[in-house]
Amino acid sequence: MGQLAEEMSQSSNIKSPATRKNVQGALKKISNFLKQINFDIPEKGLVVFAGNVSEKEGVSDLRLFTVNPLKPLRTKLYWCDSAFHLAPLQEMIQPDDVYAL
Repeated sequence: MGQLAEEMSQSSNIKSPATRKNVQGALKKISNFLKQINFDIPEKGLVVFAGNVSEKEGVSDLRLFTVNPLKPLRTKLYWCDSAFHLAPLQEMIQPDDVYAL
């Protein structure tokens, strides 16, 4: 929650009003979600994505998505960007063992 509060205060420096609104809205959604689940994080961890998924400029459609990972998470990553970064999850679905005949 400390990191979310810090990011919220830093987001007030974003020049674009639309971007600032989207970032702050996403951070509030994450904060509210964590409070709602009472910080009961699954044993393997939890992946949370939040942001404006609207494809129309100027239209806000803030959504929150969660993923229970297949394998234990070994990294903590916060990324504020225009796209969701899936690389850590994509690595989890790669086969561990390869067999060939």
